Amino acid sequence: MNRHFIRCHKSYVINTQNVRTINKKTREITLANGEVIPASVRGLKKLIS
Repeated sequence: MNRHFIRCHKSYVINTQNVRTINKKTREITLANGEVIPASVRGLKKLIS
């Protein structure tokens, strides 16, 4: 897999270059196209680090 892709949830793999916002409290990620997807606790940690 490309280094820009990360599994943020068991059902989702995202391109980190398309991430607009990360809501840590609700564990939601908003993408550039406006789609909001859930993130697991571990997936969120991977994304933030």
